[in-house]
Amino acid sequence: MLSSPLLLIVGKIASRYIGKVATMPYSLLYPVVFVLCAYGAFAITNSLFDVTVMVTMGILGFVMMQLSIPAAAFLIAFVLGPLLEDNFRQAMLMSGSDPAIFFRSGICWFFWALTLVSVYLAIRRGSR
Repeated sequence: MLSSPLLLIVGKIASRYIGKVATMPYSLLYPVVFVLCAYGAFAITNSLFDVTVMVTMGILGFVMMQLSIPAAAFLIAFVLGPLLEDNFRQAMLMSGSDPAIFFRSGICWFFWALTLVSVYLAIRRGSR
């Protein structure tokens, strides 16, 4: 209960100075942000691998931005990919490695149809 009023006071005071960050020249702001990100990535596990992953993902994001590839699709795939993999493995274990499990019930056919319609509409929208 004590932290909320203190956070309000600190927030009111700090907001005056944090707003000035937006007026800093980018030539100064970008290196500071990069160093803080690298420090944070290293501090989590004390491993340079995490810093390498951070730099690699930054380069990938820059390339995607240059090629006008939406980052939202990549982010969704990055988050949902492990879930898909785990559930696929579980389905294969339940069916004895028989891929026919994906076509056995009506709900499966409904979701296959929904997927095909979604892909078709996405392609059609992209071709316009």
